[in-house]
Amino acid sequence: MSENRNLKTYSIISIALFMAILILPTFIWGVGKILPGKPINALNFDLGENRNMAKFPEQFTPTYGTELEAFYNDHLPFRSIIISANRFLTATTEKPYDDIISPFLVKTFYSKPSEEGEPAIEYMPPKLHNNLTIEGRDGWLFFGTEENLNDYLGSNILSDEELDLYLSKMVKLNELCKAQGKELYFFIPPNKTQVYPEKMPSYTIVDSYTRVQRLVDYVQANSDVKIVYPLQELTAAKENMQVYLKTDTHWNEAGAFIGTQALYTLMGMPTTDIGDVNHYEKDFTEGDLIRMGNLNPDDFPPDTNFEVDYKLDVAVTPLDDTDITQWLYKTSSTSDNDCNFLIAGDSYRLFMTKYLCRDFSLFNQIHTDSVGEPEVEGLLENADIIVIESVERFNHTLLNTLEHFIRYLEQ
Repeated sequence: MSENRNLKTYSIISIALFMAILILPTFIWGVGKILPGKPINALNFDLGENRNMAKFPEQFTPTYGTELEAFYNDHLPFRSIIISANRFLTATTEKPYDDIISPFLVKTFYSKPSEEGEPAIEYMPPKLHNNLTIEGRDGWLFFGTEENLNDYLGSNILSDEELDLYLSKMVKLNELCKAQGKELYFFIPPNKTQVYPEKMPSYTIVDSYTRVQRLVDYVQANSDVKIVYPLQELTAAKENMQVYLKTDTHWNEAGAFIGTQALYTLMGMPTTDIGDVNHYEKDFTEGDLIRMGNLNPDDFPPDTNFEVDYKLDVAVTPLDDTDITQWLYKTSSTSDNDCNFLIAGDSYRLFMTKYLCRDFSLFNQIHTDSVGEPEVEGLLENADIIVIESVERFNHTLLNTLEHFIRYLEQ
């Protein structure tokens, strides 16, 4: 009898503890949200995930359950602390394997000896940190999302139907722009993996003729749409200087300068060789891939960025209290090029801004995530030149931007 009573007591305590674990965090989190100053917000710190959090589903659709689950996962109480603790424990437990066991296994079973004077082929197993950061060679880090990796492997090739869809939207927008006296250009900065493949770990490439290369070739062969993918220019330039940041998802200011000049070539504008302007190295510390991978910044020396002195005689004035870090940034300048220029793009456009704003009397840049903002319609209406920029890994977002711009210009 005593044993049954003890077992019942144990069961009650176990159930109570289990319910407390389920309910108390949410309760404490809710109380912290309504207290003056909302002190709980201090525990909801940035994890460097570089993405938008899932929103609460507004309509009941067949995917409502999936959307609700995604919302809960992104807004779980104490999520930042839980994930940070997991990252720390994972990194701590994996360190002995990474430092001792893995190098021994690679050297013993995977590395190939040199042949006929050629250097030995060093196998480097892929290592993904926090499902976001790929550890590359010589201190290089790469964005490890599925889209980025598939672009590199060539495992996400567009079908003929998909190529036709992209092309039809681009042609339609191009025709609308021409009818209204506007020039339209498409600019696709390459992923860092494409410019520095030698720094990637060992992967089996599915198809070296990648998704974006096929898209660009298809558009050029079947239309008069102006599009550029400056992989060749950046690959050539890297022989003389670093053009992407080692520990960040972006190019550096030298890479942005090379890319901007490739855009000018497409536009038929005068170009400037980086060797003809004053440029010098400067440090860049703690790239976003270090934060996303929950890596120790002390393990990485300062990265290499550049300062490029470009047309410093041109005065640039920000307009309407806009700031370069906001979704909209507008400037006027003393440039002789009396033109209203608009670029819609992702974060790669930011390093281009310091050059672009000096080459047009009116300059506007917007983030493509904000193409639905009411102000965008007016910017499109007044623009003489429109550039749609989309880094390679975000090429799938092009269709959304095209549809918004077509709708605006059709009105």
